[in-house]
Amino acid sequence: MKKLLLCSAAFFAALTISAQVQVVTVDGKAWATANGSTDEGASAWGPIAGGVEICKIDGCASMANGADTNYKIAGSQAADFDAVDIDGVLMEFGDLSAVQGQDNPKDEEGNTGWSTFKKPVTGAFTTIKADKDGYLAVVAKYSSNKNYTVFEEGTCIPYIFAMEWSDGVANGAPASANPLTYTLPGVDVGEGIIAYDQSNGPIQRPEQIVLGAESGINKNGVGVIIFPVYGGCIYNCNAWGSKIAPQGMFFSETPFQKVTVCDKKQGETPKDDFVIYNADPAGINSAVVDVNTKLSKAFCNIAGQQVGANYKGLVIKNGKKLIKK
Repeated sequence: MKKLLLCSAAFFAALTISAQVQVVTVDGKAWATANGSTDEGASAWGPIAGGVEICKIDGCASMANGADTNYKIAGSQAADFDAVDIDGVLMEFGDLSAVQGQDNPKDEEGNTGWSTFKKPVTGAFTTIKADKDGYLAVVAKYSSNKNYTVFEEGTCIPYIFAMEWSDGVANGAPASANPLTYTLPGVDVGEGIIAYDQSNGPIQRPEQIVLGAESGINKNGVGVIIFPVYGGCIYNCNAWGSKIAPQGMFFSETPFQKVTVCDKKQGETPKDDFVIYNADPAGINSAVVDVNTKLSKAFCNIAGQQVGANYKGLVIKNGKKLIKK
């Protein structure tokens, strides 16, 4: 019931821009040094036990490394973008301020969860504890050719993905394909839980989801993974075949409206601010990817996530707002 109440409230709250966005930025060097790194720049691998807190937004959510592995600091900047703005709240980061583990994640059977839909238990992944209901955006330098998953208490759930990838032109891909932005389809599995719709098959790479199965642009870019969280629940957010290097996170009690990547240093080739996600209902269709030509027939919530046929409240279908009773 708690989840259903949050969902219903979120539909109406999403119609206005949230003034409650909070942010925390990772200080990778300080984190590594505090946890035993003897390397002056914290740029060499060093062992850190699982469960060590990486960052925290008091009263909202905290992030820790998921399992024992070696860690070092890493960079989140890409294509001169060195900051993320969500609804007017800014996160700026330095050249080497994120944290990255050494070992690729594996599920309990030693496989990759993007195809098994099982959460990681070894390797480098994040564990996030939500202290209250809301929405979370995990900031990192993402890769177009890696698979990403989010798990809620072990259940694979849908999420919004958005990343900038430089000029947006590679291997024949059109510039209009920048950013890589999509929402994974979900299905109502009961008790207010929206799980990833496994009938759509394994969770593919961002470039495959947006540009097609044969795409191979192999780009990195500043981006976010956005998903709803519920107080008391544990989440895992990670890459497969790679290691996510979290730069920080945003939290809001209402859905995020707009995500922009920014170039704050303004070097020799300054970049204009670039919007990678916009929740304006008029633009939802362009942000929701129909993996198996199903979403055009489905209902989505105001965040662009597919909901089940029995869902009640404000929904979007073919770009139009409807009330399901």
